[in-house]
Amino acid sequence: MSILCNGTTYHVVAMVRQGKGLPTSRKCFTKFKVYWAAHFGWPSIVTCGRGLIFRGYFRKAVVAEGCYIRNTGLEAPEQIGRVERHQDISKKIERKVSKNHMMRKGGIAPAQWVIGKFPRAGSLLE
Repeated sequence: MSILCNGTTYHVVAMVRQGKGLPTSRKCFTKFKVYWAAHFGWPSIVTCGRGLIFRGYFRKAVVAEGCYIRNTGLEAPEQIGRVERHQDISKKIERKVSKNHMMRKGGIAPAQWVIGKFPRAGSLLE
């Protein structure tokens, strides 16, 4: 789950569920409460996508905390475009960090056996 403040563009990524399938609305609310509200307080407006995880328990609990829920339009992905862009950057960084040449087994990276040399590691976003 990706949480972004539109004012400061501070971005938090929380893993809600591993594996296939959608997480429950209750789990999403718990992660939102732990990763965002516990540190920064409850926002006055929460803009969500149209997914099922933001309906049901999540919606009721966030409204009970005094937040106004605003859903994006059906054919308007640009309304959450900033969140999508920040999530894309996070995914690129994660892919770079978890590559085979970053891990070692006995001092040798597995990529060295395949490529024949130790690959150069440049910027995280190259």
